[in-house]
Amino acid sequence: ASSVDTGNFCIITMNGSAQKARRFFMRVYTYFILPKICARTKTLKKILMFLLASFYVCIIFFQDVSAATIEAKSCSYFDVSNAVLSAQRGDTVTVPAGSCTWSNELTITKAIRLKGEGIDKTIITSKLPLASGFTGYWLINYKPSNPVTDKDVLFEITGFTLDAASRAGAISLRNESSTPVRKVRVHHNKIINAIGGDTTSQNYVNTILVEGTVWGVIDNNTITGIPHFDNYGYSSRDCGKSSWDYTTYTPGSADNMYYEDNTITRTTISP
Repeated sequence: ASSVDTGNFCIITMNGSAQKARRFFMRVYTYFILPKICARTKTLKKILMFLLASFYVCIIFFQDVSAATIEAKSCSYFDVSNAVLSAQRGDTVTVPAGSCTWSNELTITKAIRLKGEGIDKTIITSKLPLASGFTGYWLINYKPSNPVTDKDVLFEITGFTLDAASRAGAISLRNESSTPVRKVRVHHNKIINAIGGDTTSQNYVNTILVEGTVWGVIDNNTITGIPHFDNYGYSSRDCGKSSWDYTTYTPGSADNMYYEDNTITRTTISP
């Protein structure tokens, strides 16, 4: 091989022996070295894909195991409220079979799953104060303290018989925020002795109250008595203007509250 200096760059010229050596090297590289590199690259790709898959599996696994199940010691208000307080967002609180009377609202401020043992197995009877004017009471009251965090976390109530005892509401779902909570489900419960505000002394009683930006489904419940349901924007005192100002209502979309496959029977005639 020889070189010619042009002043700006060097041109390499090869004699016949050098060209043969070059062709030999290229053949060795093409047929022996390159396949091994490719094979190793494929192996590395396989290893990388395996590690990535394992990483995602670990994420899913740890997401699942991070949600704890807290078992209330009994169906008493004291035990259930303590279990709810100890639960973290996304946890499940289970309430055992039994019959208990509650004199206080169970207020839940984070998205959890509240599960009774089943209809006519976990029975909660209301001894809440009678509603008066714009003051109402509900056995279970969901009011998220952080809607931004709760918005895509399931809140669930299932597996209860709730006896409203003709004096108070059963369930209240409230979110006074422009950020909607989108995963709310109340299903497979039995509500009896519902009162619906048919008399002036009970003019703020709702069997199930939905107020504000709460989206989800209320389904497969059995409700008897004088059922009454209200869906408000927040606040009800301004006919929901505070929430409707920030909400676009699209019929048929997921951003609504739906009642589906419930059995609702009026079994009591008010005086």
